[in-house]
Amino acid sequence: MTSPRDYLTTLWSGDRRNHWHPLLLILFLASFFYGLAIGARNLLFRIGLLESRSLSCPVISIGNLTVGGTGKTPIVMHLAAMLKEMGRHPAILSRGYGGTTKAPVNVVSTVDHVLSSPEEGGDEPYLMAMSLKNVPVLTGRSRFLTGSYAYEQLGADTILLDDGFQHRQLTRNLNIALLKADAPFGNGFLIPRGPLRETQRALNRADAVILTGADPRDTRVQEQIRHLHRSWPNLPVLTASYQPKELVRNSAEIFPIAFIKGKKVFAFCGIANPASFRKSLEDAGAEIASLLTFPDHHRYTETDCRLIHEAARQVSAQMVIATEKDGVKLTRHPAFFREVFLLRIGMAVDPEETLKQLIEASLGT
Repeated sequence: MTSPRDYLTTLWSGDRRNHWHPLLLILFLASFFYGLAIGARNLLFRIGLLESRSLSCPVISIGNLTVGGTGKTPIVMHLAAMLKEMGRHPAILSRGYGGTTKAPVNVVSTVDHVLSSPEEGGDEPYLMAMSLKNVPVLTGRSRFLTGSYAYEQLGADTILLDDGFQHRQLTRNLNIALLKADAPFGNGFLIPRGPLRETQRALNRADAVILTGADPRDTRVQEQIRHLHRSWPNLPVLTASYQPKELVRNSAEIFPIAFIKGKKVFAFCGIANPASFRKSLEDAGAEIASLLTFPDHHRYTETDCRLIHEAARQVSAQMVIATEKDGVKLTRHPAFFREVFLLRIGMAVDPEETLKQLIEASLGT
């Protein structure tokens, strides 16, 4: 029997085999009312009945139109590194999805110390805090409140909004929308009938679009770029590809990415876009014996760890490998965690110079 998750995945992929399933009526109705609510909210912002508040420093927002899997976290980290190279002092603001801390301002990390656990701050904020030890990461419901704290108390002079495209309560100097190169608008339907958070018209608010998971030489990607240019002729369109950087084991052991080449690996992940993980491993030269997928943000149990260990043994894998994001959730199982290699991913943006120019313009430099 097909699980609800698998069924929604089939619908969101655009597969029409179950197009007339009775559940579709419910999903269509829910999408209709969701669309009315989003449209009404955007209208209130447009006519000024809802207002955005401004911080005392530049704000750069990175977000998307669809649910999950567009590479927001590596793009945010890429931008943070760029800002540091420019001599800026950025701070990252996140909603802190999955974190248990409900304080108005939760400082996951300062420039010197990581202060929260992944359970308290959320998986992605903790991962960014560990990877960017000199960039403060904060979570909280109000981005104005957390941004003000970062500016006044932590010395931030530039704010990065993680997943901020729909967070219109805060004025931004640069609004970047991320789209998956292979399916920029999903199946064209709003949640829950499809993965769209807003309709395509929302790109009118964007200052730039980045197609993620893209090979700019791919003819399909080139067609997507042409479509975006036809519909939004003044909107800069960039591409970004996932770049395997290195392997990490037990938090401290670092291996060059070439270490994986030619090795038979058992891979597993709990992310929104497992296909990107597979492609990264293949690009690095790994022989994938098996790839086991779990739901996005999956919390691994001891039973899961035993299952993975046994499955890897059965295929005679030389390595067990997961994403760095999965590693955050494996730390509560230290014995298993020590066995697993984690793939650290970066982003290569093309053209990089255009992105730098957009950032400099937003900073007034």
